[in-house]
Amino acid sequence: MPTIQNRCSCNFVQFTDISGTSEPISREFGIWQYQYWSVVFTVDADYIVKSCHGYNEEDIVFDASWKAAKAFSIMTFIFATGILVAYCVGKLYLFDVLHMQ
Repeated sequence: MPTIQNRCSCNFVQFTDISGTSEPISREFGIWQYQYWSVVFTVDADYIVKSCHGYNEEDIVFDASWKAAKAFSIMTFIFATGILVAYCVGKLYLFDVLHMQ
């Protein structure tokens, strides 16, 4: 949903497994996206790419807590944007008032 927020990261919750491996294996999940690994084949080499993918609503059942977390993240973004706009407008108004005298 919010493109600014979900492009930042997908690591709201992280699960790490250290049993039976030389290095820990981690999976990351976010409110809007989850961590995804894909293999990219090129002429020069093969690469493993880590990225974030959105949840498919057909595969995941969103419970009330998850929906509430999404709603509050949207409200936080809207509230912060409103405060920023109000601050900028207030600064412009104060600038005009001070220079008119």
